[in-house]
Amino acid sequence: MDEKLSGWENIFNKYETSDEKIELILVLAGGLNEEGKLHEWVIRRLDKAIELYKKNNCPIICCGGGTYHKPPYLNNKGFVIHESTECVNYLVQKDIDKTDIRREWSSYDTIANAFFSLTSHVSCLNIKNIAIITSDFHIERSKEIFDWVYNLNNNSFKLFYYPVTDFGLDKTMLKSRKEREKKSRENVINLKKNIKTIEQFYNWFYKEHNAYNNNFLTIENISGECKSSY
Repeated sequence: MDEKLSGWENIFNKYETSDEKIELILVLAGGLNEEGKLHEWVIRRLDKAIELYKKNNCPIICCGGGTYHKPPYLNNKGFVIHESTECVNYLVQKDIDKTDIRREWSSYDTIANAFFSLTSHVSCLNIKNIAIITSDFHIERSKEIFDWVYNLNNNSFKLFYYPVTDFGLDKTMLKSRKEREKKSRENVINLKKNIKTIEQFYNWFYKEHNAYNNNFLTIENISGECKSSY
């Protein structure tokens, strides 16, 4: 861990737990920069995943295909660079066994992170304790979403949240993103009132979610500062 960040980790202790073994680690990807490389805050999430991996010896799932707020990045052969693929590459470069890493690349927002990680991976496994890693600016909405989606149909998962610090990030970008996170979290809270089963969620997801319905992506207009955080 970067020494200048170590003192900041204490503010996140309210989320963390040390008395139960983690059986699976989910890392939420957080966008790519202008060069198609991982943002600083995503690297922090992956470093946290490495820390938990060494303690718990359990698989890591990197969640995220991209974002619908800007076009995808392409490699030199013209193929899409998925966020989760870049995350896997980073972990492998840090000597994490690639057979212990999984990718989820269907999701283009946090709600889809939860849905596709659950249906494509977690529901296939006999596990209970799951660690979810993201940034501090993103943690409250992520918790709202994962607590909701993972407990549809009364599942018995125990979710533990590990936010990494926003220390040193551009203040204008961070302010804009936090404002958007607050608004989006309120939308999730309203959705939860009427969507209480996985079937109801499925129907809403494919009929009304603009990234996954057949209205062909009515993109919300967001500021340039906020867009740079994706």
